[in-house]
Amino acid sequence: MKLSGRLLGAVLAVLLVASLIAVVQPLFGSTSEQIKVEAWVVWDVGLPPDLRASLYEISIVPGTSEVVATSPWAIWRLDRSGKFAPVVELSTGGRVGEGSTLAASGKRAGILTQQGDVVTGFRLIDLQGEVLAAVQTPENFHYRIAPWGDSFVGIDANGEHIPVNADRFLYTFFSETGKVIGQVKSLKPQPLDSAYTADGNAFVINGAEGLFAYRIEDGRLLWTVPRTVREFAAAAAPTGLVVASYEEPRNVVEAYAEGKSLWQFQLEGNVRNLAVSPGGEFILATDRHTAYLFEAARGKPLFTYTMPVEGLAINSVAVNDRGLAALGGQRLEKNGGLVIVLDPAGRRVFQMELEWELSNAWIAGVQFDLNQELLLIRTLEELVLVSLE
Repeated sequence: MKLSGRLLGAVLAVLLVASLIAVVQPLFGSTSEQIKVEAWVVWDVGLPPDLRASLYEISIVPGTSEVVATSPWAIWRLDRSGKFAPVVELSTGGRVGEGSTLAASGKRAGILTQQGDVVTGFRLIDLQGEVLAAVQTPENFHYRIAPWGDSFVGIDANGEHIPVNADRFLYTFFSETGKVIGQVKSLKPQPLDSAYTADGNAFVINGAEGLFAYRIEDGRLLWTVPRTVREFAAAAAPTGLVVASYEEPRNVVEAYAEGKSLWQFQLEGNVRNLAVSPGGEFILATDRHTAYLFEAARGKPLFTYTMPVEGLAINSVAVNDRGLAALGGQRLEKNGGLVIVLDPAGRRVFQMELEWELSNAWIAGVQFDLNQELLLIRTLEELVLVSLE
């Protein structure tokens, strides 16, 4: 049978559409059909007595199963064998001492020189102890380091070393060599005052006039959210994505792109935790007991998940670009908790019960490494590294 040109075109069009459907459905069908996760514990280490409740910041070194952590007297490395070793010792005692802060990569750190309650200087170092930059700026009461340690920001609370007394903050952007590359001011900083974006290419400042994102390389303003924000989480700078919550109403989550609202959503209870995946694909929000995972472009949850044990309070969250959502919950009795990892369909792919004696409001803590393949679970007494491939 010979087909006319018009009929042949129609048949080809139908076949083309059918082939596209065959291709598109696997890509954009149910996410739960696509993601496969293998989860296992890489190591589980009890902290030695002198480090229990003494570790502040902890980072997973990308591409390894090692972590680096800060304490009041040293920066430590924990290797796969479960052994802690100091890699940088801090000067302590008397009126002059040192503190430390850590890049998320665990490859660089900042050393703050302190005289009493006053920070008098700052050094950016690698973990071999080499000094990469040094600044003497006694006006700054604290510093933040980019995720990969390739820039840092000094924060001046108008000369006040008790920041809550300040009516404005001054932020100075430094390159990895200590060169000043930008400076911006914020009126009446909010409780969560500032943070790097996930990629470290921009810095988001939270003040009385709203959120302001600045490009690190030159301090140029990128976008503004003209509303007072209580908490926020920002994805990589090119996405322009940030998710925010407010003092009133306390149960509202709102997503913005380049300062423009994408959507709002009301949780059942007050917002307790916020997280955004580094590439800006997913947003995770919780109240005290229930988690909500969103695709960033849409305000309808992919799932709503309530902790399976009554009284479990969600104290920490993390989400990666695969849509794996980690929840760290603490029992009402505060003597233990539960960590759960869910896929984008809300199915549990990992669960771990934890017991402890020491407690605070932030455990069990959960965080992904910068490669988004490893999950660190932390309590005041134990560290667990989980692979999620």
